[in-house]
Amino acid sequence: MSRLFAPAALAAELSAVLASATVLAFGAGCATRAPDLYHWGSYEECAGSLCREAGGTNLPDQIRKLSADIEKARAESSRVPPGAHAHLGYLYDLSGNFESAALEFAAEKELYPESAVFMDGLLRRMKK
Repeated sequence: MSRLFAPAALAAELSAVLASATVLAFGAGCATRAPDLYHWGSYEECAGSLCREAGGTNLPDQIRKLSADIEKARAESSRVPPGAHAHLGYLYDLSGNFESAALEFAAEKELYPESAVFMDGLLRRMKK
């Protein structure tokens, strides 16, 4: 029987590989976490809540939370994540505050120019 197929040798090599993988996995888990690129705050929670609850969402509460998160990001010199201003604008639009919605869509467009076509489309439809 060749060494390649010897069960004892195969088991020893497999244990060495598994031990190395375990050490690497634990070592990676202990590494320090890199700081987030964006200040997410409650943005993901607000967006998910709006999708799940649709008509039952507390718009003033979500507007307050998301506005506070954006202000906190500014105060900490952190970046606001893509979509945060757009989502806040949408919340304002749903609540009937079209002027604030337009300001938020413009802020999204300024921070993330790649969203310009989408934001301009929202602004056009909102004015009708």
